[in-house]
Amino acid sequence: MTLEPIKPWPKEDEPSSNFLWLSASYAEAASVLCDALVSEDFTRQYMSTRVIFYLCRHATELYLKGAISAKTLRHPPKTHRLEALYATYCDLYTHNDYRFEVPFQEEALDFDEGLFPGSLSSFQASHDQRYRYPIDSKGEPFVELTAFDIQTYARKIAKFRQTLNILAVRIDFGWENLSPI
Repeated sequence: MTLEPIKPWPKEDEPSSNFLWLSASYAEAASVLCDALVSEDFTRQYMSTRVIFYLCRHATELYLKGAISAKTLRHPPKTHRLEALYATYCDLYTHNDYRFEVPFQEEALDFDEGLFPGSLSSFQASHDQRYRYPIDSKGEPFVELTAFDIQTYARKIAKFRQTLNILAVRIDFGWENLSPI
């Protein structure tokens, strides 16, 4: 069987659209790899879970940038800080239908740090690195407190992927007033 080459994006596509759909591809890749952990087609080791979480985290970043860009009609923000992107996203998409759950630590999205201001800042500042590198900028390993329950995360990531796809369709096709997900 000969496979046809995959063509590049058309240049006339909006950057926001490309961000939204690249986000969907990252979420799909995370879901496929997590399913591969379940079926033992991907090595069941700690480092494999970091790759899956990185794909989810990057999917989130790209989705937020694409959604913000679609609403503001500007280029996507140039930051990797999820809490800042999410705060802007929530300001632009005020309806609860646009909220979604991430399959990694929710604190990455918390802009208001509640009772302990400043306690999340180092975590949030390194969040884009914690799944890409085994150590932080000071040479210390990133601390994880929970085990990666493969079946639980497979379900969470599948739901995350589905939600991002639905939201991307609503935003990209202008169906923002469509009934809730």
